[in-house]
Parts: sequence; C-alpha cells; structure tokens
Amino acid sequence: MLPQNTKFNKPESHKILIGDITSIRLTMVRSITLIYSGMPNENTFAITAVISQAFFMEGFKFSSIFYFPKHSKVIKVLDCLFDVEEVTTHMVVLRYRKVNS
Repeated sequence: MLPQNTKFNKPESHKILIGDITSIRLTMVRSITLIYSGMPNENTFAITAVISQAFFMEGFKFSSIFYFPKHSKVIKVLDCLFDVEEVTTHMVVLRYRKVNS
C-alpha cells in the first residue's frame, strides 16, 4: 500500500502536443508511453502507445495506434483508462484514471 501523499495517488493532467512522446507513470514500477498522432479527420483523434517490457534482462518494444471519436470522454489505451479533457488538432489533454484491481 502506498502512502497517501505519493504522486501515484494524485492523477494529473498530461498535455501531449502532436508528435510529442510522453511517458506516464501508472504505478511505482509501471508506465505507458503515449504519442499524440493528431486527427486523421475532423471527428477522430489518434494515440500511439509504445510498450516496453523487460523479462529477465531481455526486453522488447512494440507500438499500436488507437483511434477514438473526438468527443470521447473516456478512452482505453491497452488496459489503461484515461479521461479526455481536451482534444484539438495540435494537442490532447489526458488524465489517467486509476482502476482498482
């Protein structure tokens, strides 16, 4: 159990500009890297997720592109939920939604 005053218990907004790479720490040992890929049309925005995993000193990376309706309030990228606070052609603002397991 984490103490109540750690940054992992305080969700914060992440402003991601188009083409920027942003790593969002989800827990003390887990993070997700997101790239805002822009809007392929006026009603859709795209997020690229880059996943890194390490197993016994060996690792691998892969990426997936996720498309969402522009007016989505909540999106799911892999197994992570995010509240969508703002979407424009130049940036997206996301807030990680902690999911109780």
